[in-house]
Amino acid sequence: MVQEIKEEDLYPVVTSAERFKGNLFFHQVPVADWTECTKRIDLITLEDGKVVAIELKVSDWRDAFHQAFRNLFASDLSFVALWHRHFRSLDRRMFEKCGVGLIELNGTARVMIQARNSQLTIPERREYLLTQCLPERVYQKS
Repeated sequence: MVQEIKEEDLYPVVTSAERFKGNLFFHQVPVADWTECTKRIDLITLEDGKVVAIELKVSDWRDAFHQAFRNLFASDLSFVALWHRHFRSLDRRMFEKCGVGLIELNGTARVMIQARNSQLTIPERREYLLTQCLPERVYQKS
């Protein structure tokens, strides 16, 4: 019997990845301050002065891609981290064309497509995102 994996099971895999070794992570970071907006980015990390957004998904790569694309308006780099069993069905060209990075998760995290610097970042949105990277949102591995 195959054990069902949940999105929260993916957090320690991503945060342990060689690509992000030693980085501090913030989880469930809100992207806006208006009350109707409930959008949160699964993981944020900072690298060399850049804001890196990561959306984690077990199966729905299209939804993750749309979320990661929207994150390009508030971050410098954006990734989708997807459980390996759903890689066969995804359209790599969409990721490459838009500059969204892709990470395959299978007990480890392997970057399959590097994220490109966003040309869509709105400075005010990026600054707001940074103000939401608070100590209570620091991701701690259990």
